[in-house]
Amino acid sequence: MNGEEIASVGRVSQDPNMGEPEFRPIITKAKNFGRDLEIIFLVSNYHYKEGGFWYSIFIGTEENLKLMREKNILLDMFLLGSILIMGIYHFSLFLVRKKDKSPLYFALFCIVIVFRLLSQNERYILNIFSGLSFHVVNKMEYLGYYLALPTFNGFIYSLFPEEYKKRVLQFVWFFSISFSLIVLFSKSILYTETVIYFHILTLFCFLYILYVEVLGALRSRESVWMILLGTFILILGATNDILHSQEIIHTTFLVPYSLLVFIFIQSVVLSVRFSKAFHHNEKLIQEILEINAVSQKFVPVEFLENLGKKNFTQIKLGDQTEKEMTVLFSDIRNFTSISEKMTPKQNFHFINNYLSKMGPIVRKYGGFIDKFIGDAILALYYSPKDAILCAVEMQKELEKFNESYTHLNQELIEIGIGIHTGKVMMGVMVNWRGLKVRL
Repeated sequence: MNGEEIASVGRVSQDPNMGEPEFRPIITKAKNFGRDLEIIFLVSNYHYKEGGFWYSIFIGTEENLKLMREKNILLDMFLLGSILIMGIYHFSLFLVRKKDKSPLYFALFCIVIVFRLLSQNERYILNIFSGLSFHVVNKMEYLGYYLALPTFNGFIYSLFPEEYKKRVLQFVWFFSISFSLIVLFSKSILYTETVIYFHILTLFCFLYILYVEVLGALRSRESVWMILLGTFILILGATNDILHSQEIIHTTFLVPYSLLVFIFIQSVVLSVRFSKAFHHNEKLIQEILEINAVSQKFVPVEFLENLGKKNFTQIKLGDQTEKEMTVLFSDIRNFTSISEKMTPKQNFHFINNYLSKMGPIVRKYGGFIDKFIGDAILALYYSPKDAILCAVEMQKELEKFNESYTHLNQELIEIGIGIHTGKVMMGVMVNWRGLKVRL
């Protein structure tokens, strides 16, 4: 400024071997040179496809310039923090429910974007790691771009697996990894010249994603209109940035802002999906509990406990155990002749009424009913004494039962009860019809 050097970044040289590239936003304080100023910028470039300034040079008071930079940093930190939290949150959702891959792709996309934003704009990563060179920071920026595209496409694929062709996703991953390898293993002057081809790939991907989402909308996919809105906003911002970086248009970089809107919308969509999945799982769990409760009427809990199972779904063909137990068997004498005098409906009512009186007595003395065989009851006890006490009370209950039937002019019934103690094999087998039964 007026012939005096007031700031420098990197090293300017006419010799390519002596020049050192660096991109570091700075605020420098100049002396009061009076009303007339001559400002000369010396720039050399041997490492990037485009040289010179990417952003405007601001001249003003120190206070105003620092305030402007603090606002820029604050905005960058807000974007970084918001996107990073979204990424961590959705990664934790994936860990809870790994079957759904959409939160994983979304989390990876957010992390890649954070990686890129740290190396853009105010390049805040240089404040954290001041020793990072231009080459490292520049590779971070390009890798963030090249890896954001396949993770974003993977996210869309996970939302629309029937509309998005898997081969397209494989194609995008192949080219993204190829460009990333070029960045990692080549000089900046080379890989910065190839970015235009990746811009073209990105634009084609945007068109394909819009096609996929419109197709999903026509097929009434879940939350498709919100996804389409967020994607459209992101595509507008990314297209603007591509055209702005190529100096086709002169606006400003909008991706960070459109990205925040997109991430917010997608977070709402994924939250709704997980909420619905959670309620669906709750409903399934309730149905399973109800099924287990009903199954206990056919497969006693005690039977499962003897097999070492917690519920009906755990038993399988061949499960068996051998124990010392007491078997109680009772049936109605001459039931055939008695039933022939009743209609089918009366028979059904009679059996249910009789068994509803005897069943609670079996359970009262610690037994469990293995099965009903028509009018007969087969029950198991761990103690012979309990079985005998049960048999005595069953006979007493039968007297009350007969009293209720005699005033209806029904024939008195008698039951026979047999008790035996010995080795019992309990398990699951298949009968000749292929049905699972208990022994």
